Amino acid sequence: HKLIKHKELARMDIELSLIIESRIYREVISSHLNSSKGIKVANTYSSSKQAIRTIDQCFTDIAIIDGSINDVLLLITTIKEVQPLTKIVLITSCFGMTLSGEYIALGVEGIITNSDGVDDLKNCIATVHSGHLCYPKEIANLFRSNISSVREIGTQIYDGRPVLTRRQSIVMQLIAIGLSNKEIARRLNIEVSTVKNHVHQILERMHVKSRSEAVARYSVNGHPSH
Repeated sequence: HKLIKHKELARMDIELSLIIESRIYREVISSHLNSSKGIKVANTYSSSKQAIRTIDQCFTDIAIIDGSINDVLLLITTIKEVQPLTKIVLITSCFGMTLSGEYIALGVEGIITNSDGVDDLKNCIATVHSGHLCYPKEIANLFRSNISSVREIGTQIYDGRPVLTRRQSIVMQLIAIGLSNKEIARRLNIEVSTVKNHVHQILERMHVKSRSEAVARYSVNGHPSH
């Protein structure tokens, strides 16, 4: 969890994507980051849907994501699936242990809170780009002894039992936002037959008989509903 000071950014060459709903928030952050040597904001998006639509065409080193954006968990899992080399820094107003554990489990390398400043964000970007993790002190202290165990927190749970694998979770989230098997196959660049197999396994694991019943038990933001 080594922290790299943003002064080191001048020696780096980092391309960023910003996925932030608020235009003024997005433009202010973009302006501050573009004024720093070693950083270039290559892409900006106002929604998860907009970013996901072009994610297979636009690789950047780091994606800066507003944690309050709709479908944020779907966005994170899709980035990690389609562009696994892209690191993620999440800006969030809430970093409780369970929620932070879920973000970490999905592969988020950096977490910044709304109370942090631009210098904190730059430090986080430098740290993550250098191959280290960067989390709020409370989270880092809790997980420092065994960060690998946190990777399991994001496994979907239903009735106290693990339910969905990482890939199944992505498919389930795409089902929940209304995509057909053919659309999911195109989005994930897999065969329709593979999607059908995932759907079958999802229904079995969730102990339901139909897609609509599965969606009823699974909220759009990626959590099982009870």
